[in-house]
This record gives sequence, C-alpha cells and structure tokens, in this order.
Amino acid sequence: MTRAVIRNISTDSKGRAVVLMVLDTTPQALTEAISVSNVTIDILGRKPASNAPVAFKSPIEGKGGQLCTWLSARCKEQHFWRFLNSRYGRNVTSADTALMAVKNIVQFASRRSLDNDPDINVRFRNMIMLELSRWTNKR
Repeated sequence: MTRAVIRNISTDSKGRAVVLMVLDTTPQALTEAISVSNVTIDILGRKPASNAPVAFKSPIEGKGGQLCTWLSARCKEQHFWRFLNSRYGRNVTSADTALMAVKNIVQFASRRSLDNDPDINVRFRNMIMLELSRWTNKR
C-alpha cells in the first residue's frame, strides 16, 4: 500500500478540488500502478524525477504562504460567507467579518500562523478547508 500525504488542498475556478500530494513511492511504481487501475489520472506539470530530497521552503518572513493566500481569496467570496454562516452560525457579510470568523473558529491571531504553526495548520485544514469542501458537495 502506498502512503500519501496531502500537502495542499484548494479549489479551482469551477469549485473542483485541487490536491498536491506526496506519495511514498517512486515515479515508475506510481506510473505502473496507474496503468493497471481503472482510474484516469492526469499528471500535470510533472518534472523529471530527482533522488535529491526536497527541502521544505518556509514562507518569506513577513509574507504569508499558501494557506494564508487561500484564506485571503476565500474571504472575498460570498460562497465562503454562506458556508461560515450555515456551518458555524456566523453573521458574515464582508471579507473582514469572514476573516474574523475564521480566526475565532480556528483560534489564531495572524494568518501567517496558518503556514507556520503545525497545530493551527491542521485545525484550519480540518475545520475550514475540509468542512467547506463537504458543505459545498452537499449543496
């Protein structure tokens, strides 16, 4: 069994899930597994394999990372406001009140902590990203 770690979950312009995964397998083994499965997988932007380990790049000091950017974009969307209102009983009417609601729900002070604090990162992914996906799919 191949172990997969999801590094990033977001949505595209059509609301579909976009997932960046790290698989505990080689590119050749993955290609073989895909070829015998009944699932079609498009591998986009594939770079040549390298045996060198990839170092984690922390966000530039003073700037937010991927989750910070994701949250900033979602806070401007009325769909996200409706999710917070429906799922968490908030009264979100603007990007500012959406951000305040998420900070209160997940319990963090700075958006940068989403990318820098592992505990906040996990809570945010579970309470906001995963729940938003579930809520969106039920509609």
